[in-house]
Amino acid sequence: MIENWQYEETEALEVRINRLFWELKQSLAFDQASILLAVYRSELVRAEVEAKLVQQLRELGQRTEQVYINEQNHDLPMALRSRADRATTVFFVSGVRFGGGRDGQNAYRALNIRREYFVEYRLRMVLWLTEEEERRLPRYAPDFWAFRHLVITFFDNPRLEQIEKHARTAAWQGLDFASFEQDIDAKIAFRQGVLSDIQGITETNTDRLELL
Repeated sequence: MIENWQYEETEALEVRINRLFWELKQSLAFDQASILLAVYRSELVRAEVEAKLVQQLRELGQRTEQVYINEQNHDLPMALRSRADRATTVFFVSGVRFGGGRDGQNAYRALNIRREYFVEYRLRMVLWLTEEEERRLPRYAPDFWAFRHLVITFFDNPRLEQIEKHARTAAWQGLDFASFEQDIDAKIAFRQGVLSDIQGITETNTDRLELL
């Protein structure tokens, strides 16, 4: 059954993280696929959610891996299907808008055409979507959209302590995208997101300068 939790103001962040984890835990228990969509605004909130999921999944003997879609490697289902470690890995996927093609549709179309791979190969994935990507997904990949198991929104604003912890390191550290190739668009998009998070906060002026 598809669940769609769109009212982020009605549930605590921890509750929504636990919903994602419970779905993944159930898919592991029954050896099934798990297609989870997480819609977000803040890169820092996303980082917090991922960090907590990593810890929870590690306790179940599962590793996690960030996968970034780009124009050269836009066929996500094909790439994940060939992974020998797919049974013990939960993939955190982002960047569907960078898949290339007319109107940036290539990655969406690959999801749509090869949607059955997720079920056939029992892939477990949290697909991170910006609000624009979420709007495009049902249009460009309607059959994949119908395959989703859960949609959770993370429209929370980052806390000041999150900003202080992550903003400066984000300016200088690379992103650890182990799948596909290292992509400059990924690094730029992440830093642009962090810049948006800290905009207007006087205490972060130095961090903003470093990010720029």
